[in-house]
Amino acid sequence: MSVLEVARPLARGAVRLAEHLNLVGIAKTAASGADDVSALMASLGETPSLLQMANLAGARQRFGQEALEVFAHGTTRSSLDELVKTQGARLSEHGGNFAGRFFAALKVDVAEEFAARSALRSGGEPGIVGLAIPKRITDVLERNRWMLTRKIDDRQGLETVFQPGAMNTLRKQGYFFDMSKILEVSRSLR
Repeated sequence: MSVLEVARPLARGAVRLAEHLNLVGIAKTAASGADDVSALMASLGETPSLLQMANLAGARQRFGQEALEVFAHGTTRSSLDELVKTQGARLSEHGGNFAGRFFAALKVDVAEEFAARSALRSGGEPGIVGLAIPKRITDVLERNRWMLTRKIDDRQGLETVFQPGAMNTLRKQGYFFDMSKILEVSRSLR
């Protein structure tokens, strides 16, 4: 087993632990009676984690207390709107700019950079789609090598690549949400 094969799951585990710790903080705030998004965001005092954003967007209502993994996909505003509206129904095993692959980041700043690149290419506005998936599903996708996490070639950071074989699962099991709106609110409260 190579160093990278050992390091990648450890890095993802560290991200998951950080997400969990942030979730504990938001749960305490929610339990204290702060029930609207603005109050929760203000109580965080920083950019919320991917998991917090998924929860604010309704992932807990969809998945209950199931463990989740959350990803950020930088794209254009029009693509964001379509992915959220259709819940990924148009994701294709063969289409798109990347031959049926779907790229996502584990950090917002990475997704924002890719959203800016997409907007520059297409002339539209940047947008960030959140994708929440139950952990039990991502485990299966990883075992089948339909989901790979790797270092990004041209910048610092990690990306997750969903291979064409994962598209049907993303359409059926994924929860797509507008991460851009949550980030906007979060930044306006700082």
